[in-house]
Amino acid sequence: MLNIKEYARFFTPLIGTKPEHFTTEATRASGTVTDTSLALVNTLMDKIKAELQIISDLVSVREVQFLPFCKKHVEGVWAIVDVSVDTIQEGYLIEHMEYNENLVHNWYCPFIKTSLGFGAQRWMATLQRQYQFLKVMKSIIDPIVDLIGERGIRMLAQRMTHNFCAGVCATAHYWEIIQLENEENSKLMMRMNISDLGESIGVVLSATKTIWLPVKYQRLFKFLTNEQIRSQWDVLSNTCPMKRMINISKGQTVDSNISLFFPHGDDSGGNRVILQDTYMDATGSLLVYATID
Repeated sequence: MLNIKEYARFFTPLIGTKPEHFTTEATRASGTVTDTSLALVNTLMDKIKAELQIISDLVSVREVQFLPFCKKHVEGVWAIVDVSVDTIQEGYLIEHMEYNENLVHNWYCPFIKTSLGFGAQRWMATLQRQYQFLKVMKSIIDPIVDLIGERGIRMLAQRMTHNFCAGVCATAHYWEIIQLENEENSKLMMRMNISDLGESIGVVLSATKTIWLPVKYQRLFKFLTNEQIRSQWDVLSNTCPMKRMINISKGQTVDSNISLFFPHGDDSGGNRVILQDTYMDATGSLLVYATID
């Protein structure tokens, strides 16, 4: 835990007293990624801006700016420091991460107060997942598909998941809110697509609904990834079990993979198939799917 008094003694606030209901956030985590130290340095030094997301329309994204610094100690050992900067004023760097607890939905307060929401554990899990994805992109996992085809499926699945997260979090595009979410209705948004790949030109709609279920996310994820009972919740599967044509592991866990399904249990549905991307890590799980030609 961060010692707030000791922190304030070393770093005098330059932007005034912290407003009421604001809390200071500080977390840490450690882990291993499958690459060289130099490649990791290049990755961490690549950006000076970032957008942090919790995949829910009830939590606003966080936009942060960094001043990165790295130093090589000995061969293979580096130290990298990212200072998040609010503003630069009269030669001072003003760095802080504080947020208004009153603006956080009750469902997400415990999640954000730990490092699972925006903190170090989430950063570490994301970094490890991305490096594992880059590693498996260089190898053939499924013998049914050749290397070029498998890489294409992986890239398509990654783009699908990116677009899904952007649609839920209303990021990466200028979305216009049509209807705010309440207990009965979903949140509706729209935007114009001019040139994005994989989408029709014209109006794009996004409908999101966040719900609470009194079960552990691991149990819910296991239910959603069982193709034999998928018809209980997925209208695309009708009443027949789905047939998994291809399963491409992403390497993180047994639950992290890319799959292609026949929606009718066989190939009678013509050329239409369902592409699905899943993962599970210490911060939660995600399942994204879409029909493709």
